Amino acid sequence: MRKRVDWDEEIRKTERIRRKGLFMSLLSFGVAVAFIFGMSRFTGADVEIPRTVLIAVVFCVSCVVFRAVMRHRRNKNHD
Repeated sequence: MRKRVDWDEEIRKTERIRRKGLFMSLLSFGVAVAFIFGMSRFTGADVEIPRTVLIAVVFCVSCVVFRAVMRHRRNKNHD
């Protein structure tokens, strides 16, 4: 006879894996940006980021962090 599948546990595992993947993607992006800026300073190349792009990036990162915090609080209240 087959073992019953605990779908709630499977969903929790999937969420953990998804969060780890998102974290690794953001970390890789940060390392790539740091490398680009580090190399541009090392080689003397001039890399400028327009102010509006910087504001948009900060806004997007803030939204992701806000959503993660709200999801964590919602899950914490349900447990």
